[in-house]
Amino acid sequence: MSTTELKDAKALAADPCTPGEQLEPLITSTDTDVRRMLAAHHNATDTMLQNLAADTDPGTRAATARNSHTTHKTLTLLASDPNPDVREAVAESTTSENLLNQLMNDPDTAVIRRAAENPDTPTVTLTTAAAAHADNPDICFMIAGNTNTSSDTLRILSQSADLRVRNEVAVNTHTPDDVLAELACNPDTALSVAYNDTTTPTIAHYLALTLPSADLHHLVTNTETSIRMLRTIAANHPHLADAADHTRVTRLRRYSASLPESVRQNAHLLIDAGFPGWPTQLQRVVHALQTSSQPPNDLALTQLPTTLTAATLHHMYTHTRDRRLTALIARHRRTSGRTLAAIATDPHTVDDSVIDHIVTRHETPQATLHTLATSTDLSPDRAALIAANQQTSPATLHTLATRTDLDDSVAIRIASRADTRAATLAALAERTHNPRTHQAIAGNPNTPKTVVNTLYARYRHTSDPKEQRVVNMLLKHRLMDQATMRAVCSNPAPAPGSRAAVAANTSIPRDLIAALARSGDPRILSNLTNNRKVDSATLELIVSTLIGTARWQNWVGLAVSAHRNTNPATLQQLAGLNDSWIRARVARHPHATADVLDAVADSIAAHPPISRTQFQGTCDVFSVAANPATAAHTYTRLEQLADTIADSELATDIRNAIRDGRIAALRKAVKTLPSGQRRVAREVIRCGFPGTVTQFLSIMNSAHQRGSATRITIPTGASVGPAISR
Repeated sequence: MSTTELKDAKALAADPCTPGEQLEPLITSTDTDVRRMLAAHHNATDTMLQNLAADTDPGTRAATARNSHTTHKTLTLLASDPNPDVREAVAESTTSENLLNQLMNDPDTAVIRRAAENPDTPTVTLTTAAAAHADNPDICFMIAGNTNTSSDTLRILSQSADLRVRNEVAVNTHTPDDVLAELACNPDTALSVAYNDTTTPTIAHYLALTLPSADLHHLVTNTETSIRMLRTIAANHPHLADAADHTRVTRLRRYSASLPESVRQNAHLLIDAGFPGWPTQLQRVVHALQTSSQPPNDLALTQLPTTLTAATLHHMYTHTRDRRLTALIARHRRTSGRTLAAIATDPHTVDDSVIDHIVTRHETPQATLHTLATSTDLSPDRAALIAANQQTSPATLHTLATRTDLDDSVAIRIASRADTRAATLAALAERTHNPRTHQAIAGNPNTPKTVVNTLYARYRHTSDPKEQRVVNMLLKHRLMDQATMRAVCSNPAPAPGSRAAVAANTSIPRDLIAALARSGDPRILSNLTNNRKVDSATLELIVSTLIGTARWQNWVGLAVSAHRNTNPATLQQLAGLNDSWIRARVARHPHATADVLDAVADSIAAHPPISRTQFQGTCDVFSVAANPATAAHTYTRLEQLADTIADSELATDIRNAIRDGRIAALRKAVKTLPSGQRRVAREVIRCGFPGTVTQFLSIMNSAHQRGSATRITIPTGASVGPAISR
C-alpha cells in the first residue's frame, strides 16, 4: 500500500460517518493503526468485528472488545484471548454475567480489577471475589466502589486495613447507614462520607459539627458534595452559606442541562433569576411552567435573568422609561458598554446611585468614564470610584489629577495605580501636600527620578512619623540615588526604619548589601532576605552569622528558604533546624539537591512530629517525597521513621504523605515522557511503583527502546503493557 493509499485509508477509518460497506475492504490493511480504528468504528459490521477479533495485533483485538456493537459470541471468544489487555477490554465493556464470572477468575489481576469495576458484575460474584482477594487492596478498592456490591460485603470492606478501600466504601451509595455512621466517626474517612448522596440527616449534622474548617470549605466549593451536606453546612456555619449557595446553583445548572429541551429554557430562567431551592424542588416547579422565550415583565424581580443577551438588554433599555428597570439593566452582568454609556448620559432615567454603579464596571467605555470625570458636578466619591476602575485610561487619571477640586482620597487612588503616567505623578506631587498621597507617589514604580529627589529633599530632615514613612518609601524606590543610600547607611544616627528601607531597595549597591547583612537588625535582615537582588553569598552569610545564636529568628529561615538565590549549602544548614515549616520550604526549593533532601529527612527523624495537627499543618514529609531529586535511601529513612512512631494514626499519616509525595513526583515525571508512553506510565504509577523518579524514567525509557509489545514488570508484582502506544 502506497503512502497516499495509506493516508486515504486512515482518513476513511477515522471518519465517523463512513458507512460499513466502505470500511470492510480496509480490514486487509497491513497498517495496525487502520485496523485499530476500524475495530473502534461504530459503523463496523458484525463480519468486520468477527475478523478483527482474530487479528494478530492485541491492540486491534482490544479495540474490538470495546466496540459496543461487538456481538456476545465475539466477546466470548475474546474473553479467552491469551493477551490480558484484550481480556481487560472485555471486562470493561461486556454486560454478560457469564463472561464477567469467568473474568473475575482470570489469572491476571488487572483483568479482575476491570471486571470488579463493571456495574453489571453479579452481586454474588463480587462477594466471592472480595473474600478470595481480601489481601489485594486494588481489587477490593474496585469492589468497594461497585454499586452492585452487597451491604454485607461493604460492611466487611469497611474494616479493610487499606484507607483507599474504606474511603471507597464511604462514597458508595449502597453502603448501610450504620456503616456510614462508623466511617463518619473516623477522621480518615469522614470527608468521603460527606460526599455520599445517601448520608442521613443525623450523620450530615455530625459531620458539619466535627469536620475541620478546611474540609468544610472544600465541601461547600465542590459540586460533588451531596445536597443534604451542603444544606447542613450552610445551616450550621453561616460564614460558609454564600459558598454553599454558589455550589447549589452550580448543581441546579448541571441538573437543568439534563432536562428535555421543552422545559430546559424555563429552568435556566428560574436559576438565573435566583431560584432559592434544590434540584428536586426545581424539578417540581419547572414542569408546571409553560415554555416562553420572552423575558419576564415582573418588575418586582430583584435582578433580571442572566441569560438575557446584550442585544436584548439594549432593546429593553431603548423601549422603557422606567427608572427601576433601567437600574436593573445597568446592574446586569451582560449589559454592553454601549448600553452603559447610553444610560450614564441619560438624564431622564437614572439617578446618582446608578451612575456610581456604572463607573465601577469594567465594561463601561473609557470615553464614558472620561466624560463623567470632566463633569462639573463630579463628587469626590464618584471621582474616587472612577480612579479605582481599572478600565479608566491614564489620560482620564491625568484629568482627575489636574482638577481644581482634587480630593486627597482621589489623589491617593491615582498615585497607587500601576498605569499612572510619570507626568500625572509629578503633577500630583506638586499639587498636594498630604504625606499619605506623597507616600503613595513614593511607592509607585513610575514616579520619575526628579520627583523622588524632590520629595526626599523635602522630607529628609523630618521628625514626624507620618512624614518619615514617606522618606522610607522613597528609600525603597528603584530610582533612588545610590549616593543617598550610602549616606543613610553611614549615618551614625539614622532615622527610624531608613536602613531597613534601603535594604528593601532592589537597586541597592552590592557593597551596602554586605554591610547591612552584618548589622544584626531584625528589620534590616528581614528586608534583605526578601530582596531579590540579594545574592546567595549574602544569604549564606546571614544564616551562618545568626544560626545557633540568641539573635536567630525563625522568620529568617522561612524567608531564606523561599528565596530564589539560596544555594544548596545554605539550604543544607536550614535543613537541620527543628522547624517543620522551614524544612517543608527547603524541600520544595528548586535548588534542593539529594543531599539537602537527605538532611531534611534526617532532621525530621531527629525531631519527629508529636501530633497529627502539627504534622498535617506543615507536611514536610510530603515535600521531601514529592521532590524528584529525592534519593531511594531518603525514602527508606522516612519509611523507617513511620515504623518508629507509636501513634498509629500519626504513623499512617506519615506513610500516606510518603505515598502521596511519591505519586506526585512520578506524575510530574510522566509529563516529560513522549505522549505515546504516558498512558502506560500512568498505569505503572497506579499499580504502585515503589521506586524513585530516576528509576521510573529508566524503566520507561528501557521499555521504549525494547519496543511496543514490551510488558513492564514492576517490583510490586504487577505487569503492565504494552509499554508504548503508537
